[in-house]
This record gives sequence, C-alpha cells and structure tokens, in this order.
Amino acid sequence: MVHNVTVGKADLPGTLQASQKKLDELIEQH
Repeated sequence: MVHNVTVGKADLPGTLQASQKKLDELIEQH
C-alpha cells in the first residue's frame, strides 16, 4: 500500500478512493 501512496501524490483523491475500495473488498473477503 505504501507504494500506492507514493505514486498517487499527484492524484490523491483518486488514489484514496481506489485504496478504500480495495480495502473494503479485502474486508468483505475476510
């Protein structure tokens, strides 16, 4: 996840949405 934050500095809102969506999916899987 750290690399996503570093790369997503230019597009922070989109990165946050994508990361949150991935986190939600992972939580649902578990």
